Amino acid sequence: MTSLQIYVICCLSFSAFLFVILFGQIPAFHHGPIGWLNRLLLVHIPHLFSVLDQNLFRGILTRVFRRVHNYLWNERNPLVIVFYLTLLVAGAYAFFHNGQEITSQWGFFTWTYILICLSLPCISLFLASTSNPGRITEQNWVQAFRKYPFDNCIFFPQTCSTCKFVRPARSKHCRLCGYCVSRFDHHCIWINNCVGEKNARYFLFFLFSTCQGLVQGCFITGKYVYVRRNRDIALIPSLWNSIRLHRAMGCMFLMSFLISPIVIAFLAFELWLIYTGMTTNESQKWQDIKHLVEDRKLYREVVNGKQRLYLLEDAPPNAELLTSMSQVDNIYDKGFKQNLYSVLTGN
Repeated sequence: MTSLQIYVICCLSFSAFLFVILFGQIPAFHHGPIGWLNRLLLVHIPHLFSVLDQNLFRGILTRVFRRVHNYLWNERNPLVIVFYLTLLVAGAYAFFHNGQEITSQWGFFTWTYILICLSLPCISLFLASTSNPGRITEQNWVQAFRKYPFDNCIFFPQTCSTCKFVRPARSKHCRLCGYCVSRFDHHCIWINNCVGEKNARYFLFFLFSTCQGLVQGCFITGKYVYVRRNRDIALIPSLWNSIRLHRAMGCMFLMSFLISPIVIAFLAFELWLIYTGMTTNESQKWQDIKHLVEDRKLYREVVNGKQRLYLLEDAPPNAELLTSMSQVDNIYDKGFKQNLYSVLTGN
């Protein structure tokens, strides 16, 4: 097996691993094979490792692993940001160092365009990681509380045990950041910050700029190896031979080609959430509602035009059994245009 083949296998394995880890817990994949692989990697294998370590090394390796895991996933730290920037800088350096045959043909406007494309991920990352996601304090609690009504489906009046006030609808307490966030989406390790009402636009900008950077890199390096292929043989073998002959540019093409679908999937998922008027946190709650409806365990009561959901044991006598998700209203969905406007303006 050649070094290039090993590189391709590593890229494929890394892409698949990253996809399973990042997407395995979202509602669309949670109950399928991707969700099963996610639980295998994050739950079952670590448990087996812990049992073996306890018997062989009295749990020493497990304690070390947990310290590293807690630092990476349960504490705010800049390691993932450093990793992202390292990949970005290393990729740009490798391209400019090995792609002088391409860059020598660029004019002023092309150079300006490429430099802007390279700077956008850094700018968006800075904005997303340093901006206020929508922290709720005692000073702005009244404004945050009045902004969204409780739908009595996925949000009910509850007191935050840490912040000591009633959490406004659509908010959630982030244990990593240590405060409640308005219209909480999720805590993102890629920006080392929560994604919430006030910085969702910057996170969307970050995904878009990263996506366009990868697609641009894939197109430029792909075109480089494509035009240098042997046209006397079939397309796929000729492309593979061209990648082997122009290894540096070929490796950059393969990396961007394999990583791009993951980032595009992230961006598509965020746009789908905007389209449906949900956040990542809310999509998980709605998935739980969907399973209860499918199991015929959820009832609805409408009083003064407002719905309220109950489990079987808590349902009043006049409540109706829910048999379809179409019977449940998402009052936070104002239509795609209004949802997008809300995200882009931070309101």
